[in-house]
Amino acid sequence: FFRIFDDDGAMADSNDLDSTTKALIDCNLQELHDADQPVVQEIVHVPVECIGLLLSRDQRQLQLWKRNHGVDIQASSYDDSTSFLVISGQQRGVAACVSASQRLIQRALQRTVAKPETDLASIASSNLHLHVVIDWSNFELGAKSDSLNPELHRASHVRVAALHELLVNSRAFASQQLVAIGSSISSRYTRALRTLGYDVTSIHRAEGQSEEDVDDHIHAVVLSMLSSCPVQGTERHLLVLLTGDGNENARGQGSSFVQVVDEVKRCQSWECELWSWKRQCSKRLVQACLPDHPRWLDEHVHALVSLR
Repeated sequence: FFRIFDDDGAMADSNDLDSTTKALIDCNLQELHDADQPVVQEIVHVPVECIGLLLSRDQRQLQLWKRNHGVDIQASSYDDSTSFLVISGQQRGVAACVSASQRLIQRALQRTVAKPETDLASIASSNLHLHVVIDWSNFELGAKSDSLNPELHRASHVRVAALHELLVNSRAFASQQLVAIGSSISSRYTRALRTLGYDVTSIHRAEGQSEEDVDDHIHAVVLSMLSSCPVQGTERHLLVLLTGDGNENARGQGSSFVQVVDEVKRCQSWECELWSWKRQCSKRLVQACLPDHPRWLDEHVHALVSLR
């Protein structure tokens, strides 16, 4: 308990205290009460649709809860579809964070559940044909070496479902073609990609061999898409290309992603949307996409990559 004395050493009457002093006393009393509370731990499961909402690149929402409620919050995951928050601290703060996170998740899920009705209604009349092509080697290399998030260097794991959702972006389309090509893609990621409908090509690369064979294969696939999709009425085609490589193969005598993007832009019915890691994206490739600009995967890294 507290005893308050005035300047003369006499015990002060509580009615004589100003509002600031009273507030300070109330705060101290609350802290003493909280200090007696046992440390508890709660786990909040986070659906894959909400990962990006809670785990943005700077984890701003989690940092805010930590400061306001004096708790510790750790984010982790089991697999592509199961992520969770571990919230530890005194009971009052933990309860507040659990409640806040659950409200945020519910709001996000309500928006997600509302999407299919609108999308299904518009798919029938959509004239958009979606073509998603992933340079898997380039993507995975960037996912495991993101300098903005050094903690992800340790045994990082890619969330394939979250990547697919990001690239498709809830668009209504008349048809979709999904392709992922890389060197020695792990069986785990191959299964996950094929489950989502991707045509996966994993090219074995001998020790010391460059990525040119992989790149040439991707270039050929995109150019084949262009040649097999002639303009028909008002049909539109969107190439969603994930890569950052702008080098020319065979020392300038071979094909390149820059040439591929140029070919796509020459077709009036085609558009190109480039996704890349910022530090891995070639300046030549950025220039080729102008006036459009690449979409940066770095802004979604905590939704795409987790620690195992």
